[in-house]
Amino acid sequence: MKWSKKVEKYTNYFIILLLAVLIINSIIILFLNESFNTKINEINELNKPANLKIVSIVNSNCKDCFSTSEALTEIKAQNANITEEKTLEFNSEEAKILMNKYNINKIPTIIVTGEINKISVSLEKIDDALVLTQINPPYTTVNGDIKGFVSAVILKDSNCKECSDTSLESIEKIIKVVNKTTIEISSAEGQEYKTRYNITKLPTMIFSKELGDYDSAYDINQNWLKIGTIEKDGSYVARTVSPPYKDLEENKIVGLTDIILLSDNTCATCYNVSVNIDILKKYGLVFGSEKKIDVSGNEGKDLIAKYNINLVPTFILSKDASVYTALMQIWTQIGTTETDGSYIFRAVEEMGVYKNLKTNETTTKYLQGTE
Repeated sequence: MKWSKKVEKYTNYFIILLLAVLIINSIIILFLNESFNTKINEINELNKPANLKIVSIVNSNCKDCFSTSEALTEIKAQNANITEEKTLEFNSEEAKILMNKYNINKIPTIIVTGEINKISVSLEKIDDALVLTQINPPYTTVNGDIKGFVSAVILKDSNCKECSDTSLESIEKIIKVVNKTTIEISSAEGQEYKTRYNITKLPTMIFSKELGDYDSAYDINQNWLKIGTIEKDGSYVARTVSPPYKDLEENKIVGLTDIILLSDNTCATCYNVSVNIDILKKYGLVFGSEKKIDVSGNEGKDLIAKYNINLVPTFILSKDASVYTALMQIWTQIGTTETDGSYIFRAVEEMGVYKNLKTNETTTKYLQGTE
């Protein structure tokens, strides 16, 4: 009897506990279901196209100003529904209000409003809008000034037929040059530029102060100081000139390099010494003269004795090669610089089959044999 009462008592406890668990589980399931439905609704909402309004502010008179087409393409590539799109002139009242509201100081620009939290684009969030702020020159200021239109002067000596080219092609890929003038150094204007900017090398380039408008975009000022000077009047003068160039102080052409190709005509299997010409041209070398000399002649023998040459074919460069920076950076690995300024190629073993003049053997770096 007592046992029966105890069983009944514990059975009641179990029923109560089971009911409590069921109630708790029901509450949890209800909560999870509500949370799940909320999350599903959020996902569905995010997957809906973003309703956006686009306003472009432009200066239609500046045809060469920065293009916003890439930014517009990026925006429209989003999952978006463009409910309104319009273009405003920067000097209109509506545009002025928007520029003031979003602190805009460069034109053209784009302002996107609406469900901007649904899209991911490379525009800056300002208050309730996404604004295009990364604008490179040329652009228009809020006052109507156009920044980034650069003038360039090429100062040259046409008598220097061998002098390097001063093409603006690479520069014009990032800089808008609206006015290009070529001036002869012998002219009165050329002499004025020479005196004003202390020009010592030709050809060279002089850019107007507007080049500085590109500083924030390309760090122009710091990079320019590696190759030139920024003058008191704001002009940018190139001082690093690729050879060959005209040295106005010494009145001579610098960088025209003479080359002697020294070989042994009896070595039919030796590598072709002329291949060195093409290799050197890749380092920018321009040759004044090219001369082929055989080791068997008096001139060849004199060179062998003077420069202690043991391996041929090889080449000898005149001291003018010193201005070719790229070549000089590796020269100690492949050759020697002589007391008279000449440069002797010594890494003959790397070129293929060569001849050892001391042993009279025809050899490669990997194989040996005798003619």
